[in-house]
Amino acid sequence: MIDFLYCLDYDDHRLDTKGQPPASGPHNSIPPPVQGGTDSIPAVDEATVAEQPTGLNSVSLLINAKTYIIADKYDIHSLKEWAVTKYKEVLLATWNSTSFVESARLIYENTLDDDRMLREVIIQKASENVKALFGRGEFVELL
Repeated sequence: MIDFLYCLDYDDHRLDTKGQPPASGPHNSIPPPVQGGTDSIPAVDEATVAEQPTGLNSVSLLINAKTYIIADKYDIHSLKEWAVTKYKEVLLATWNSTSFVESARLIYENTLDDDRMLREVIIQKASENVKALFGRGEFVELL
């Protein structure tokens, strides 16, 4: 919050790689080719694509959500707007992560029901990717 008051920005650690999934494993394997189709086109499903390393740290979703909550507490509307902007930028590549679900939980537990700014962003992304998110146990528990 102090960084924003002096610099009109804050570091959400989106480029930090600590806490990210390892570079190898099932989350970034190349999907098998489509059966009966051309061998040069791999089968792609949304969950696999979203879980591949993007270079963005999904934990920044939590930082932006917490910044939003603090901005709401201290009634700094411009900081709330900036937190939403930064959240959206990272969300494009990190929506299929534990951090997305945790940030949604934080927002719904720590903001008033009529505070819709970040809630609308969360609802929109969840509705766009509902099939993949229902495969995540922590998302189902959140509902």
